[in-house]
Amino acid sequence: DSTGITLSWIFLMLARHPTVLSRLLAEIDASTAGLSPTATVSYETVRNRVPFATAVMRETLRLFPALPSNGKQASRDMVLPNGMRVRRGMRIVWSTYAQGRSTRLWGPDAGEFRPERWLEMDKVPSQFVYTAFNAGPRVCLGKSFAELEIVFVVVELLRRFRFEVEDREADGGPKTYTMSSMLAMKDGALMASVERR
Repeated sequence: DSTGITLSWIFLMLARHPTVLSRLLAEIDASTAGLSPTATVSYETVRNRVPFATAVMRETLRLFPALPSNGKQASRDMVLPNGMRVRRGMRIVWSTYAQGRSTRLWGPDAGEFRPERWLEMDKVPSQFVYTAFNAGPRVCLGKSFAELEIVFVVVELLRRFRFEVEDREADGGPKTYTMSSMLAMKDGALMASVERR
């Protein structure tokens, strides 16, 4: 579910940001030039030759994390790095959704979809800042696979097809989310018209 939800948000963001889509298509076309239409992109291409596609995936997860909140229960008394005392049995909950939009962490344009921010960084932020896959000893075991899978699917779909996304809910407003255990789109699936490129 989390991969499918993330892919839906990526395609919605690309539909809302045509200059991002153009840049991504140019990168995909350049990195797959000469590849047979029936062949699939290689691991090497997905891992090393489409940095902007990776940036699009990370930026989407920053703004639309599949799991919008998370929590843990203390198994013992402890003191957090900020000095806060936590008693055994207390539950601590945080919002990955809010954290991904924090201007303190991401700057004044934190609410904007700007994938190039990931290419402008000297290094990827700490997993305690970019918490789309949790952090510390409880970081998602499938993180690397999920990132690779998402970028692979985006590259394969966009090199073969053109998408026209329907950006509206049943009530006529723009697509939005519903807050639950996962950050799914409000009225369910993202609808799109598809044609071969």
